[in-house]
Amino acid sequence: MRFVADVHLHSRHSRATSKELNPENLFKWSALKGVNVVGTADFTHPEWLAELKEKLEPAEEGLFRLKPEVAAPVEAELPNTCRGAVRFLLSVEISSIYKKNDRTRKVHNVVILPDFASADELNRRLGAIGNLKSDGRPILGLDSRDLLEICLEVCEDVLFIPAHIWTPHFAALGSSSGFDSLEECYEELLPHIPAVETGLSSDPPMNRRLSALDRFAVVSNSDAHSPRKLAREATCFDTELSYPGILSALRDRDPKRFTGTLEFYPEEGKYHYDGHRKCGVCWKPEQTLAAAGLCPECGRKLTVGVLHRVEKLADRPEGVDAESESRPEFEYLIPLAEVISSSVGVGPNSKKVQTIYHALLGALGPELDVLRMATPDEIAACGQLIVAEGVRRMRAGQVHIEPGFDGEFGRIQVFSKEELVELEGQGRLFEMPREVLPSTEEIDAAAVVQEIATDPGDGQRVETLLDSGEAIAQLPSRPGRVDASGGELDEEQWRGGAAKDGPVVVVAGPGSGKTRTLTHRIAYLILQRGVDPGRITAVTFTNRAAGEMVKRLSILLPATPGSPSAVRVGTFHRLALDLTRLLGRTERPVILDALEAREVLTAAIQEASSPLQAASAQEQISRLKADGLSPEDVAEDGEAALAAVYRAYQERLSTFGACDFDDILLDFLKLLEADAAALARVREHTEYLLVDEFQDVNAVQYRLVKLMAGQGSGLFVIGDPNQAIYGFRGADPGYFQSLRQDFPAACQVKLGRNYRSEEHIIRAAAGVIGSGDGLRATRVAVGLPGPSLEEPAPHPLPATASLRIRLLTAASELAEGIAVVREVSRLVGGSDMNQADLGTDPGLELAGKEGQYAFGDIAVLFRTGRQAEVLEECFLKEGLPYRLIGQRGFMEAASVRQALAFCRYLTERPSIWRLLEAVRSGPFQIGQQGRAMLLECWMSGGARGVELTRLSEEIPGRERKALQALAEAAKRYRPFAQESRPDDLLRQWQAEYGGEKGEDDDAFGRLIDVAAGADYLEGMLNTVLLGQEADLERSGNRFGTRSRPRGQIEAVRLMTMHAAKGLEFPVVLICGVEDGLVPLTEEGRAGDEEEERRLLYVALTRAREEVVMFRARSRMRHGKRLTPEVSRFVNNIPVELLLEMEADNQRRERSHQLSLF
Repeated sequence: MRFVADVHLHSRHSRATSKELNPENLFKWSALKGVNVVGTADFTHPEWLAELKEKLEPAEEGLFRLKPEVAAPVEAELPNTCRGAVRFLLSVEISSIYKKNDRTRKVHNVVILPDFASADELNRRLGAIGNLKSDGRPILGLDSRDLLEICLEVCEDVLFIPAHIWTPHFAALGSSSGFDSLEECYEELLPHIPAVETGLSSDPPMNRRLSALDRFAVVSNSDAHSPRKLAREATCFDTELSYPGILSALRDRDPKRFTGTLEFYPEEGKYHYDGHRKCGVCWKPEQTLAAAGLCPECGRKLTVGVLHRVEKLADRPEGVDAESESRPEFEYLIPLAEVISSSVGVGPNSKKVQTIYHALLGALGPELDVLRMATPDEIAACGQLIVAEGVRRMRAGQVHIEPGFDGEFGRIQVFSKEELVELEGQGRLFEMPREVLPSTEEIDAAAVVQEIATDPGDGQRVETLLDSGEAIAQLPSRPGRVDASGGELDEEQWRGGAAKDGPVVVVAGPGSGKTRTLTHRIAYLILQRGVDPGRITAVTFTNRAAGEMVKRLSILLPATPGSPSAVRVGTFHRLALDLTRLLGRTERPVILDALEAREVLTAAIQEASSPLQAASAQEQISRLKADGLSPEDVAEDGEAALAAVYRAYQERLSTFGACDFDDILLDFLKLLEADAAALARVREHTEYLLVDEFQDVNAVQYRLVKLMAGQGSGLFVIGDPNQAIYGFRGADPGYFQSLRQDFPAACQVKLGRNYRSEEHIIRAAAGVIGSGDGLRATRVAVGLPGPSLEEPAPHPLPATASLRIRLLTAASELAEGIAVVREVSRLVGGSDMNQADLGTDPGLELAGKEGQYAFGDIAVLFRTGRQAEVLEECFLKEGLPYRLIGQRGFMEAASVRQALAFCRYLTERPSIWRLLEAVRSGPFQIGQQGRAMLLECWMSGGARGVELTRLSEEIPGRERKALQALAEAAKRYRPFAQESRPDDLLRQWQAEYGGEKGEDDDAFGRLIDVAAGADYLEGMLNTVLLGQEADLERSGNRFGTRSRPRGQIEAVRLMTMHAAKGLEFPVVLICGVEDGLVPLTEEGRAGDEEEERRLLYVALTRAREEVVMFRARSRMRHGKRLTPEVSRFVNNIPVELLLEMEADNQRRERSHQLSLF
């Protein structure tokens, strides 16, 4: 059966599309156009998928049709000549933006599936990676190769087609963000791709110049954003009308079944020629080459068009084809409305053109029949002599075309104005050959480059690439820069890493290679000193940092069996638990999370009849424990009320055999101080003790370090007092000085070089930190190296935006969030076609950096968790992939508490506390009276009280049934917990016990996101319990692939400034740089301004290349609308390094405004 297919298009749920794109109008316009198989588009969008399921029904295998009751009123509107069968194929275009081989890649792929079950499963997989609700064409930070792998796992018969493969900004072979070969993009999975799509700016002869494409069927589709744009390109078949028929014809590339394509004239596509739309420059490839790729007007890099890109990658001359293989045919078409428009001299959407259009369809059949099959005489017989001649000229290629370039569609004319006048007046038709009109006069491109290069104000404009990809000039590296990630250590790092005797105290500024020095110290001890790895312990402050340290050690010690794993690496709390177990104390106490501990504390406050508030008391007690103070110590200080609550709290914890997070270290300290034998055994494993981020230790941790280090000969500490930002937890950078006093012979090393940040960032950070009197004193006391305001910059800084810190001011917190997502889109070169076409605001002068970043290169930092809410809303609405680091608020949701209580009951040793929590609420709830009965039975049972399985026999009525249901559920889930991933277990729990979806359904989804980062249930529970803020990541990436595991999907990181400690990114966006947030002031609480200053210093120094700060003129805080001033710390940044801008002044055309507006 002969039929025409157009499967790449969009629904009304995609950005910048017509509201008319619904199933009914797709059916209607497919019939009018003569398309027999049309893609549904956008099946990843939940609302659209639901509408498709409601309105479509199965037809031939893998195809669908409108249900009769839906189709009938639409068919009634169609002329009899256009009432052909229309079938739907489930399709979607997916945008992948990611980094590969050190370049940002932006690739669109079309995915086609044969059934709704497969679509549902793919949506489940992709929905765990990115946001599918915000855009019909989802944006994912997912490698195209990994997307293909997921699709194949979902359905081995998936039809996966790289979309418009030559488009500069979003295509596999695109000049701006693509690859030089499909093999580089899709790797070993390339054989699973049967077809590629040409795009509007290329045609089959252009594609045949690349022999690498011989193995693929080269198809065409409209990529329509409105129903009327259907079939402007399409693919023709003569095969069985079914999904398998289409797939087989493409896989076999049989020209008898895959018969050809219907094509735009490629010059009409909007990326055919090179150019710069904002300057009106439209060039042929040879002109671009002669000008070294520079725009003659502004000096910026030109957009390299499809013709140029094909010329670069082609391995065949123009006009030469593979001789031994027959090819499908192709035809050039111009949409009928445009032919009529050119024939009558008015716009294609005018009433006159539309009247002629529908009259021709009513007389001759669908549009494609009129354009391809109707004779000029038949068209003329309808009273359209000039239109008949226009169709003849189209078929003969006798047209005028102004080529498209840089996002601007080409202009095609069948008749000139003069010819229309002559035709109307004389009725004579003149032959006219097809020609491409020159868009610009030939210029001396070399002279243009010379002019730019010699202009004293345009030094940066020469920084560009030749078409061959080789730089015309190499900018020198910053003097003295050393690669801190590889090669040899610098002199200062080597002194620290290879110091013979300890203690070694290393004071290291940001980006100076702290982790590198510490891991090389471990390698030095093992490889050069012959130290047994089991005698080495390294302490970090986050599980993430511990994982990074282990990873680096495995690289440094690859040929030393067991060495990386034998070295103990972990947080203080993790190591305390492990070493306690090593001492033979295998019964780990029941460790309560913060919410459980607050519940116990609330009861203690009631018991003590105290007026204290639970939240405030919990914070005070935590700080007391960090300082190593007992209830008796507090009582001696005159805090009788707090001491009473503290004592009652500890007694209740003891009753349940439980402890809180702070007790882990306090109990371990008491053990080592009281038991000399235990201390001796611990020292066997901590003879060489290395402590990272030493500025963050508190009193208890410092006492532990001294105990475990003994005489200190193996002690190594490293940190930066200017990055001390945890004073509210009891941390004190003064322990640097204490260590020097306790160990007078300590070796001191200073790491002063910042290998991370560009010079303007270093100088800006120095301005912030150098203005604090207390910090200058700290620098003198500990000998802190690093930049100083008094030190002149070694090189003058050009006054371009990319070499200054930008401060964008927005009207409100929502406007600030919009400005942030807009900035992210700019950094990646536009997250969709429209944004990419707009380019960069010329006023920013970003030295060509826009589009060089991927989502994973960008971090958004903020001061408080409250700020994250607006930012998340903006990222969700814009459909940009992100990960939220930290933010535990979702753990208070009832659904999350119930699931965690059950999971802990499953995995931990039997305890009355875990049983009481499991029956507190949810499916096994027994009520407060029932819990009291349960506790009483347990307490009265003596030694038998711990035999929890017998308790249900002693509890009557409904409560007994609930306990029996809990026991039955635990029996079923325990094997599942051992064999399955924790996120899968949680989904099973939610399906079985989740009940009606409500307000905290999203919170439960966030728990699943966290669980996706763990391989087993106990690991997930430990992350929730023991992890610091930086360890708790909602990645959204619940599914990995064989080649790209969880956590490696490209996404912007959103986190507090505290959570960013220890991390680094090419680009950092800092939100809320206002007094009241930076520094933070809370009602009724005095903040530590110097610590707040250090916090901004930490935020700035997370960036390698670019920093953008944001502030809002108006912000809601404490229930009031405030108008804060810019942060006082910003005033300490040298004025030549700061560029202040209005966020609303970053100009955008109205039609391309973000959807948030």
